[in-house]
Amino acid sequence: MTIRGTTKSFDTGVTMRVGVSKIYCILLVIVGVLVLSGTKTYATERRPNIIMVFIDDMGWGDFSCFGNTAASTPAIDQLADEGVRFTQFYVNSPICSPSRVALTTGQYPQRWRIGSYLASRSANQNRGIAEWLDPAAPTLARMLHDAGYTTGHFGKWHMGGQRDVDDAPPITDYGFDRSLTNFEGMGAKLLPLTMTPDGKGGRIWQDAERLGSPVTWMQRSEITGGFTAAALDFIKEADAAKKPFYLNLWPDDVHSPFWPPVDQWQEGKQGKYRAVLEAMDTQLAVLFEHIQNNKELAQNTLILICSDNGPEPGAGSAGPFRGSKTTLYEGGVRSPLIVWGPGIVAQEARGSTDEDSCFAAFDLVPSLLAIAGITHTKEIPFDGTDISPALQGRKSTSHDGPLCWRRPPDRKMYKALGDTVLPDLAIRADKWKLLCDYDGQNVQLFDLQKDPGETNNIAADFENVRDRLCERLISWHEDLPLDNGQSLGVQEMQKARVGPANVTGYSLIAADGSEKTLAEVNSDGSVAWKVPCGAIHDLHVLPNGHLLYQDGWTHIIELDESRQKVWEYDATSNGNSNKKVEVHAFQRLANGDTMIVESGPARILEVNNDGIIQKEIALTVETPSHHSDTRNVRKTEAETYLVAHEKDGVVREYDSAGKVIWEFDVPLFGKPPKSGHGPEAFGDQVYSAVRLKDGNTLIGTGNGHSVLEVTPDKEIIWKLDQHDLPGITLAWVTQVRRLRNGNTLFVNCHAGPKNPQIIEVTPDKEVIWTYRDFDLFGNALPVAVVDTE
Repeated sequence: MTIRGTTKSFDTGVTMRVGVSKIYCILLVIVGVLVLSGTKTYATERRPNIIMVFIDDMGWGDFSCFGNTAASTPAIDQLADEGVRFTQFYVNSPICSPSRVALTTGQYPQRWRIGSYLASRSANQNRGIAEWLDPAAPTLARMLHDAGYTTGHFGKWHMGGQRDVDDAPPITDYGFDRSLTNFEGMGAKLLPLTMTPDGKGGRIWQDAERLGSPVTWMQRSEITGGFTAAALDFIKEADAAKKPFYLNLWPDDVHSPFWPPVDQWQEGKQGKYRAVLEAMDTQLAVLFEHIQNNKELAQNTLILICSDNGPEPGAGSAGPFRGSKTTLYEGGVRSPLIVWGPGIVAQEARGSTDEDSCFAAFDLVPSLLAIAGITHTKEIPFDGTDISPALQGRKSTSHDGPLCWRRPPDRKMYKALGDTVLPDLAIRADKWKLLCDYDGQNVQLFDLQKDPGETNNIAADFENVRDRLCERLISWHEDLPLDNGQSLGVQEMQKARVGPANVTGYSLIAADGSEKTLAEVNSDGSVAWKVPCGAIHDLHVLPNGHLLYQDGWTHIIELDESRQKVWEYDATSNGNSNKKVEVHAFQRLANGDTMIVESGPARILEVNNDGIIQKEIALTVETPSHHSDTRNVRKTEAETYLVAHEKDGVVREYDSAGKVIWEFDVPLFGKPPKSGHGPEAFGDQVYSAVRLKDGNTLIGTGNGHSVLEVTPDKEIIWKLDQHDLPGITLAWVTQVRRLRNGNTLFVNCHAGPKNPQIIEVTPDKEVIWTYRDFDLFGNALPVAVVDTE
């Protein structure tokens, strides 16, 4: 353990400021209603009491014992002077709700689909996150409760029960005997009144009254004192009953809006923040003094103090670190941590600073269980690891393995930071910190020992480190449930008009025979590579990274990752040497064979690697055409064939024997057909059909200018029409696909240079991103999305 002296020593007598003494009386009503439920008797030696003080939106450098010279926090500083400060402690998210989930469960919050702050139902759905923490999640409180602890939560919750989400589980469903929260949680609550120096007052978050009762209104400048008073009664009851207790005390004072006491009012955002910070310290001091002045409690209580994420820009201080709340830089995820416990922390470690132990909030769960002497079941797969020797001041101990982060899905940009585009992922491994985007692009690598402020990107100088960490980080990210961060991030950038014009968030491979170009475009819009090609209507990225495409209507080619030809099929073979034949669809099958669909002969072939026919199916064609019998065809998971018959204007599904088992005629919707290819043309010359996981079929209607979603009963339940997207005109809608995030990607062909060629839209028809480069792709018929294939 590296010791860097002791914290500054302060007078132990902390005087409460005016107004806090009134809080105890106000809380008597609530305390009378909140009943401590019975728990198991605890006949053996009492386990240590645990108090977790988790402060909202406070920066690494905000306590005076962490270097703040503009504000004084004597009560907290005294605990640091008698305990241990940790300088390399992290939280598991740069924003509140997921950070709280990690501290509660000992797991990455993404496992429970909470990647950003919980808000309204529509906002949660839009970001692809849950409405609340699943009560089935493991919680530290429940595990302690099951071992005989009495448990209480006092302060901000924000893991369910906010805005219009009024059916979330109560806090007591997560292992707590008692709870008292603010506007972001279900159950009894304190809600804030406001008061300015000129006597003007008001209420904040009045709608939260319906999220639980009883409700007590009190000045926001005193509300931490309210939670502290209720927590003190909880402690006294537990102590009288000789029960070990676990207590969450989670203040939200230093989260905006800032309302300091009127007699300590300061002007400006930072001034108000500092006043609120000092008032919070004074109000917390009442609880700290009670523990310190009770010999038995002092010897058997562990107090931990930290923050849920970095400071709001322009308010608190991240100390020497780059970034703030919502960012994955150190200032967003590194938190101060103070651990106090005279009877638990080694005497020689008291007043010391541990600069070597590197761990995160989710490590506290298994560690506190270990300190409490509780063996958790191996069926609970904590992501956190036991670092209890560090917490007890016995030896420096770090998290076992790297620490990883994913940004909140709605924080690719943050309005408080202007046009700054933020990285999607981050990893800390030993001295290294790497940040990148979901696809591994825009890599930043820092040596935190030499550059804790993350100012010098050395990714180009340490390629092996960069590649190793990047691979591990992306693997971690892809192993967890995904949110809508990719599509929302692109949408944010396009709305802000930052970055390249064609930033999409995906790596795309597209082609067009008129421009004779097949190319891959990176997620930032830059061209990764391009090769010449002939006529082309289909292409696929294979699981091994190879590319299956066509070079002209009769040649199907497989390229390896170095774009060398490794396989080729000539459609003039297999009995077609003297026939007119064109291929507009093909597919590599799970058994290694390749499906080839021929217009002219009107048949589906499955050929092996030597091009020998393994299976042949005759197609039903009413209007034969060697150019237009078919367009895209896909073999489904059910071993059927979904065929877009362009000339017939119909989608037919064939079983494995070639029998038509489903058919959908593309409707004209009462409009007269008009020949041509551009936006003015109209018809039913369908281009593609894709079977969705729910059994519906997604159809690109070709010159019908639309995308349809059709049920097995042929009911159209979703339609995107020619002029549904502001400023965009659809012409020939070719390939379509439903992305993992629920959005729809499609190709807009023959629409001219003023319209985008590739578009992603939400189910509500909101454009996420568009791609337009007419010089590169022209009409851009087929497209493959590398990251979702």
